[in-house]
Amino acid sequence: MAPELTGREWLLLLLGGRDGCAPLDPIRLMKGAFLVTEALGKAGAVRPYTFRPYHYGPFSREVYHDLDALVAEGLAERLYLPPAAYPSYCISPAGSRRAESLRTRAGSSWSDYVAALREWLDGRSFADLLRVIYRHYPQYATATVLPHLVAQP
Repeated sequence: MAPELTGREWLLLLLGGRDGCAPLDPIRLMKGAFLVTEALGKAGAVRPYTFRPYHYGPFSREVYHDLDALVAEGLAERLYLPPAAYPSYCISPAGSRRAESLRTRAGSSWSDYVAALREWLDGRSFADLLRVIYRHYPQYATATVLPHLVAQP
């Protein structure tokens, strides 16, 4: 059975990975939140976010609201890393302490899933990540600005 964590708490676990990780860009955070939401739904749990097709696949404005809240609470940090024109996010020391208690609440199987997902996200290029999402969830590719990444039948 899946634990009842908020979307914000799942994002914090994703940011923290296994032991705190390098920053995540918005695309990887969004796709990670999407995949966690899908896994929770398949497990019969409440889905923390509702996604819709957008320019780069599944999108939920609530993910950005929760990221802003994590930054405001001092649990995450927003970084501007050149040459990117958009921020990346990393977990703060206070966020790491909070994530440790969340791992206990989530249980080992869900904590391991989120940590493995984080490693998987870190190991994918932007294009490869979108190709995988579009292949497995083609309904979210309908508004893409990168149609060449959508698998052709």
